[in-house]
Amino acid sequence: MYKYNQSEFESMMDELMHDFKKGCGKSEAELDVAYKILNPSPVGGFVDSLVKMDKDYSTNLWEIKRKQIKSFIPECDGYQLDDIVAYCRAKFFKEEVDRIIYDNSIAEECDVCVYADGTILSPEWPYLCAKVYVSIKWIDENKTTYTRIFPSAVGFMSYKTKGSMEDDLKQKENMSTTEMREHLKISRAEFSRRYNIPIRTLENWESGKSKCPDYVRQLLERAVLEDCEVK
Repeated sequence: MYKYNQSEFESMMDELMHDFKKGCGKSEAELDVAYKILNPSPVGGFVDSLVKMDKDYSTNLWEIKRKQIKSFIPECDGYQLDDIVAYCRAKFFKEEVDRIIYDNSIAEECDVCVYADGTILSPEWPYLCAKVYVSIKWIDENKTTYTRIFPSAVGFMSYKTKGSMEDDLKQKENMSTTEMREHLKISRAEFSRRYNIPIRTLENWESGKSKCPDYVRQLLERAVLEDCEVK
């Protein structure tokens, strides 16, 4: 588990946003459109999240969102879309951490920190992200609350956990990539395309020639389970 103070976390999100913006090569205005599609809000404008897309893209909600983005930003390939989605997630992480701390704490009376259970957003795996929590401890009361920030395919949101982070993280993630594919009922080639993993790498993982890094497997499984939930 990684621990950050507010300024460290926001600085890290700024760096990631810069990297992902550079990677996708899109303007601030284009990224704002994508952000409103992934995180629709009446504040500052609203993009109808129920835009009807071609049935071929309705198998999972991420594909629908990506198709929506491409409708507004047509000159955009798959890698650029990944960077756009990752940029929007980093932006939401930054803004939501700031909002949660502002709304729920008092500087002199609280200890505040941000936790992540892995690499939050990696340029190598921009489509995946870690579980991120804001911890607010009231010093005099010795009481701590945890809020998870969840920029998912069903919408960008946050929620207070029941109990500790450990309670929220109890579900173990042990599927192999083969089991993940079976869970989604898709081919190796489709899995490779959807999660931007070279097919040769998948073949090596599944044949035992090399091992999928634990943190990559955990992030992949989280994305797979999320995709299954929104079908």
